[in-house]
Amino acid sequence: MISIIICSRSAEMLSSAAQSIEATIGLPYQIIDIDNSKGTYSIFQAYNLGISKSQFNVLCFMHEDVGFITNGWGEKVVNAFQNNPKLGLLGVAGSSYKSLLPSGWSFSTATDKTLYMNVVQHYKADGSSIHDYSNPRNESLSKVAAVDGVWFCTTREVVNQIKFDDTVFNGFHCYDVDFSLSVLQKYDVAVTYEVLLNHFSEGSFNDGWLSDTIKLHNKWKNVLPVNLNNLSADAIALEETKAFYAILPKLAGKRQLCLDALKVIWKSNVIARVGIKMFTRMNLLLLKKSLE
Repeated sequence: MISIIICSRSAEMLSSAAQSIEATIGLPYQIIDIDNSKGTYSIFQAYNLGISKSQFNVLCFMHEDVGFITNGWGEKVVNAFQNNPKLGLLGVAGSSYKSLLPSGWSFSTATDKTLYMNVVQHYKADGSSIHDYSNPRNESLSKVAAVDGVWFCTTREVVNQIKFDDTVFNGFHCYDVDFSLSVLQKYDVAVTYEVLLNHFSEGSFNDGWLSDTIKLHNKWKNVLPVNLNNLSADAIALEETKAFYAILPKLAGKRQLCLDALKVIWKSNVIARVGIKMFTRMNLLLLKKSLE
């Protein structure tokens, strides 16, 4: 009943993920392994290829560094879509506010009221782990603007209309936010608290991520920001400012990326959100970072 699509680079990690799925899913499934050990595909291409090979009406896209804690999670996913006809995308982490300024689905300093998470995150550096849990509305299913790509599920109806954008993007970043925003134009996007999993590695924020994030914001400039929590104007200004300061250190010494970020700022009309003083400061700081 669920087609599980994995873009794989490690046979060992894929085998571990497959064993975890077998032990916990609780209903019929297929695993579609897109072998990307040689870097043949972007993740957008890999996931679209997985869609073409899928058999079932519910499709799950997941990293191979995942292990499931919840038993019977497959039925919970199927029931979520059956019980919520407008639901088009389901994840385990997401945000109800997607900023106008460049960021991922969220950022570390975002306000707790916009963060929706239920993941056990592991850290390779020191071997520690933490249960990242945030449920501002105390719900079992919460609507969000975008979900994290570690694990998310959708339906045949959705993928018959919406694919992963392998024209604009050709790397391994922003597929989750871009797909979320595409789905959000017609359906609800949500985080479930009925599925808990282990994520055994952290994400990376390299130059590829920066470049693709800027592409993402250029693509969706007429849709962003997405504000599902009805944040006040002051709260929006604060979130946009925090998004800016979250990405700023990553741009140090990267002249072209700083200039590209400046173009996003000018195209986004963020001045109306943060005011002329902060807008001017953003411009000056980006110019300064480009020279470091």
